Amino acid sequence: MKRTILMFLTLMTLFACTKKVADKVTETPIKQPVQETTPPVVTTTKAVTPKLNIPEGIRADLVVSIKRTPCFGKCPYYNVEIYETGTVVYEGFGYTKRMGKHEAYITEAGLAKIRAKANELGYLKLSNTYPIDTKVDVPDLPTTITYIRIGNDGKSIRNKFEAPKALIEFEKWLDAEIESLSFKEMKN
Repeated sequence: MKRTILMFLTLMTLFACTKKVADKVTETPIKQPVQETTPPVVTTTKAVTPKLNIPEGIRADLVVSIKRTPCFGKCPYYNVEIYETGTVVYEGFGYTKRMGKHEAYITEAGLAKIRAKANELGYLKLSNTYPIDTKVDVPDLPTTITYIRIGNDGKSIRNKFEAPKALIEFEKWLDAEIESLSFKEMKN
């Protein structure tokens, strides 16, 4: 019995001490340092790509092109495309010294020279088609189709005949600029 009483007193003491410690913990809370948090600044940036004002069906990276169509005779028949990267792709189809696909590169200065010449001509203000009267057609004549993009504006002109002299001179000048490049045949 002494043992039971001793055990009872021990337990009572234990519970009493535990209660006092628990009371002290709840009475005096531990103060945590206050950290001011500022919400993170989230910035979203969208890459703004300028809207190109170019004819439908034209690749966005095309800067200059010239195409000469065939005629019933021996007219040079080819297509040249110049891209933003400076890549020039020439494809000769008939009556030209360069047949098949060829590639060259033009410098940024070379592209700037073409754009400046087109600006000087007022290329973007010219008619889209010559002759302007589309009811008139001479099927044997070849057509020269040029395309120039200056800034975000691109324009294509189909010249069969009756074009302004300045446009015809520009087409010949553009041919000479392209011929001055060093082309290499492309392997299929």
